[in-house]
Amino acid sequence: MFYVHLMAIEVVRAMKFRDGEVVRDGRIPGHFGFSIDDVIGVLVNIARGAKASGPGWSVPVFLGNEPTAQWTYLNLEVIVTWEEYARSATAPLSFAELGFRIEGSPIRGADQLWLFRDALYVVQRPPLPSESDECERLTERARIW
Repeated sequence: MFYVHLMAIEVVRAMKFRDGEVVRDGRIPGHFGFSIDDVIGVLVNIARGAKASGPGWSVPVFLGNEPTAQWTYLNLEVIVTWEEYARSATAPLSFAELGFRIEGSPIRGADQLWLFRDALYVVQRPPLPSESDECERLTERARIW
């Protein structure tokens, strides 16, 4: 009998939510093909509709060129409901489960983001259906490290 061992999928903590603000909290390795700016792009493009109610967050962005450049805050649409947010306190919540779409198409990268205990985690690549449990365990371990 042959067993195939797939390489584990990598998970890193990229951002955390603190006092209503999204704060950078780590570095995403280059081989992920996904950057902090991509994470911000996903967050900015998500819209759950008027019926969604949950925590509101803002993300700091740097606009302009030196010397007139300045920081400003972009208020994000509501990303998760209060129920989803409460669930993410005890178990990682995959953005892929939430079915984020923009103009009818899936948002690129949303399937690589996980919310867990007020932090956003990025997986190296979109997980295969059989890897979802592994991603949850790795997200929990990444929080500890």
